[in-house]
Amino acid sequence: MKVPAGFWILSFGEAVLTAGYAVSFPFLAVYLSGHRHIPMSLVGLFLALSLFMTSFAHVIGGELADVFGRKKIMVSALFTRAVLIGAIAWVIKADGDILLLLALHPLGLFVGSFYSPAARAWVADSTPPERRMKVYGILRIGTNAGWAVGPAVGGLMAAGSYPVMFGFTALVYLVCALVLTLFIK
Repeated sequence: MKVPAGFWILSFGEAVLTAGYAVSFPFLAVYLSGHRHIPMSLVGLFLALSLFMTSFAHVIGGELADVFGRKKIMVSALFTRAVLIGAIAWVIKADGDILLLLALHPLGLFVGSFYSPAARAWVADSTPPERRMKVYGILRIGTNAGWAVGPAVGGLMAAGSYPVMFGFTALVYLVCALVLTLFIK
């Protein structure tokens, strides 16, 4: 199947980003409950509200991608998210202020969620209508592969260090931002 130039990079990046995310963030609830002693009911409410914010971020991210361009929004969302996840790793490592961690997480989710609508718009711009269904299916396979691999790696890493897990996730986002900068038109 003929795909747009850069598509395989974007698709592989989708898998790597999802795996990188899944290395650490499913374990945030365990960290907040087990190490910071926040009741799991409050952790669940916090995570639900954080994820709820992403629905608004997708709308904003799509609008920003229309105004500033797909690549610019994809790269800036990933880079900003890398910085915020790195800050989360630092707060965990330093056993820092829990309120700072609770602010960084939803902010990172919000800004990072600008990536997805920009990436989907890039695919729509680059792919003829008759091929879009297959191309979006391949992107979805990348996401599913990331969710298959990431938590397994994260489970192994969780036995060692939560800051390393989040640091690894930040590094994945940073590398993907750099790859998109260099290879996506």
